Amino acid sequence: MRTSIDQIKISELPRLPGVYIFYDKNDQPVYVGKARELNKRLSSYFRSNLDSLKTQAMMKQAEQLEYILTHTENEALILENNLIKKHKPPYNILLRDDKSYPYIQLTAHKYPQIKFHRGKQNPKGQYFGPFASTHAVQNTLKLIQKVFPVRQCDDTFFNNRSRPCLQYQIKRCTAPCVNLIDQQAYNEDVNKLRALLQGKSGELTAQLSQEMMQHSERLEYEKATLIRNQIRELNHILEKQNINSNQINHHIDIIALGRLSGKSCIQIAFIRRGWQYGSKSIILQGKKISEESDEQLLEVFISQYYQNKPRDQIPNEIVTNAQPNNHTLLQKALSESAQHKVSINHKARSERLRWLETASLNAQQTLIRLINDKELSKQRMHCLQQLIELPKMPQHIECFDISHTFGQATKGSCVVFKQGQPSTKDYRMMDIHDIKESDDYAAMKQALHRRYKRLKEDAQPLPDLIIVDGGKGQGKMAKEILDELELQHLTLLAVAKGVSRKAGEETLFLPQQNNREIQVTADNEGLHLIQHIRDEAHRFAITGHRKKRSKLTIKTELDKIPGVGEKTRQRLLQHFGGIKEIKKTSIQNLTQVKGISPKLATIIYNYYHE
Repeated sequence: MRTSIDQIKISELPRLPGVYIFYDKNDQPVYVGKARELNKRLSSYFRSNLDSLKTQAMMKQAEQLEYILTHTENEALILENNLIKKHKPPYNILLRDDKSYPYIQLTAHKYPQIKFHRGKQNPKGQYFGPFASTHAVQNTLKLIQKVFPVRQCDDTFFNNRSRPCLQYQIKRCTAPCVNLIDQQAYNEDVNKLRALLQGKSGELTAQLSQEMMQHSERLEYEKATLIRNQIRELNHILEKQNINSNQINHHIDIIALGRLSGKSCIQIAFIRRGWQYGSKSIILQGKKISEESDEQLLEVFISQYYQNKPRDQIPNEIVTNAQPNNHTLLQKALSESAQHKVSINHKARSERLRWLETASLNAQQTLIRLINDKELSKQRMHCLQQLIELPKMPQHIECFDISHTFGQATKGSCVVFKQGQPSTKDYRMMDIHDIKESDDYAAMKQALHRRYKRLKEDAQPLPDLIIVDGGKGQGKMAKEILDELELQHLTLLAVAKGVSRKAGEETLFLPQQNNREIQVTADNEGLHLIQHIRDEAHRFAITGHRKKRSKLTIKTELDKIPGVGEKTRQRLLQHFGGIKEIKKTSIQNLTQVKGISPKLATIIYNYYHE
């Protein structure tokens, strides 16, 4: 989703890695950049004293900004490269070219060489990449050489050998330079290597396993052992490296549906040749959107989005974060249109799961930016005013929620919205004490009493509307507290979830009007604002509760061990990073921690292992 430059709020930009694109008045990209933290990087463009003349000229043309979140800075680097190649923005042309990104090359030779490559690509060779750094290529080449002893020496060295080099002695090469391996056997290793770099690791592992079994059945145990070691090293490579091929023609579209406060967004990421080549945010419009299930929305979207697409723009695979209704029929229809097989997959794993998570994160960010729009906030406040018949628009709203685990580590949260937007500096988290376990009513009473007694004593501004997450019972408790504090004039709203606990099925009550029930449709913007505030209170309460529960768990578990005091506990946690690592470590490693003797290390070890 693009945002006008005039409406950018740096404080609301995410502190996450990603790529940003500035567009001119004609919707053409003028600059593409990457950032480790988008918030910090983009803030440098909105200063009054821009140092660079190029940046000054670019910002004069920039009208809109779009950003795409990534998991890592390396992913942002690759996506930036792909977008620059695709759009060729004028302020990027002299800054980025293909020479910036390294590849792995398999040469077109009688005995092919595998090597590092940067620069123009010879069509006779095969190239795999791009990789994010030189180190990534070199590390990959080292790992590959352990499994497939394909030569890495250059042609000059290769053509002038009279005896094998050291690489042959340490079993990193089969010495084709002095004919110690025939061409057919060498090409078998090359084909296996090519399969690995093309992403066919599953097929390769299966092939090697079959060869190992065949050698074993023929009692060729030495050969079987060599292949077994190859498989082990191959698995090691697959764990350490995420190799994508520039030769793969399998095209994937990642489609993530995001929903927030009555709004829905589709984020599409386009994966071509194993790398992301851009993405698009689409806000779904329609009065009944909030009433439709994820499965229904995905079915309608996919059928409409690909309806008039050219065949070459329909991918081989569509990955979604929920299974669309009638997905078998959708697959058949898309396959007929594209004249090639199209599969729809909602059970993503490994790389696809990572792409899907990134798309989901971008969808949520798009919705957050949409909800934070000032005009939409005014519209929502106006609808809420009409919904519960307030004398004026509720500029200051507070909402309460309670969180605990079976009555333990109970926390009360109070979130504050001003002008329809979260005012995070005014949020408050409260420890709840001296109540019976799992008594949510008592916890809510305590949170409300402490909050409004303090505001009243300090003569602080009071809210126009108070929302409590719960039904008539919680509303009754809240009303008693306001009556006790002589704050009956404050409007109180209780929100009860529906039977299925789905958004849009809430029931609203006004406790100060004999629990008058308010009828509301799922597409009401006032209800969407209530959902947004309620969900934020729930998120904030859960966050506080988990922190408290984590501290209690750590303290209780380590304090049971004789001889472990406060300082020792802190040193253990700082050294190992958590209870899980302490449980797994050895006595010898425990003694490396300052203040822990062999005797105490044995006691700690025995506590977790006896």
